[in-house]
Amino acid sequence: MTDYRLKMDAIEKLRILKEIYTYQQLERMLGIQIPVLARYVSLKNLPNVDRARKIIEFYNKIDFSDIIKSKIVIKDEIIDITGILSNIKLLRMAAKAIDVDADLVLTMAVDGIPFGTIVAERLNARIAYVKDKEEAGVSEFYQAKVSFGPGIYTKKYFLPKKLISKKDRIFLVDDILRTGKTFEILMDIANQAKAEIIGGATLIAKKDTIEVIKNKVKKFYTFYAF
Repeated sequence: MTDYRLKMDAIEKLRILKEIYTYQQLERMLGIQIPVLARYVSLKNLPNVDRARKIIEFYNKIDFSDIIKSKIVIKDEIIDITGILSNIKLLRMAAKAIDVDADLVLTMAVDGIPFGTIVAERLNARIAYVKDKEEAGVSEFYQAKVSFGPGIYTKKYFLPKKLISKKDRIFLVDDILRTGKTFEILMDIANQAKAEIIGGATLIAKKDTIEVIKNKVKKFYTFYAF
């Protein structure tokens, strides 16, 4: 990596950090004064090589699960992660940890789309999302269904067949895994298409669900377990 690319990488990471921490916090943690940090973030100045490395090293040591936890709101067993899904830089920070060779990111509408899109961009892959209704004007679908409770309620999900090929290497993405049912819908549709599932990711997941999914997916990423 050239010195210039090193400096620009440091600024990109600093901009992500600025979405998570205040300037006052960054000043304490990095030992760099606020006016200097602000000039780096605004690209008015570039850090020297030593400072660039310091910023990158700090970024690489961050416990991402703590950041995710700080953005979650839990009330009456309801988990609100809108503070994560609305933060593009935070999603990019998570996506940078994913290292697979995929042709297609498959996710669920609608909450899976923000993270799924960022992951697809990171992997230079296409994206397709499964919906709970048929797309107008499309005649052929892969279809999966899931039952909630002891057969009390069944819901159907659809993906146009033209969006996925048996030659595709599929990476599955969801925002949060509670029971794992929506993730299994993604797997079901990928299997119907006879495509190869190479891995999956979710921002947040229950610990027992993680173990179940890891037995079904080769490479699985999660950033906070509860």
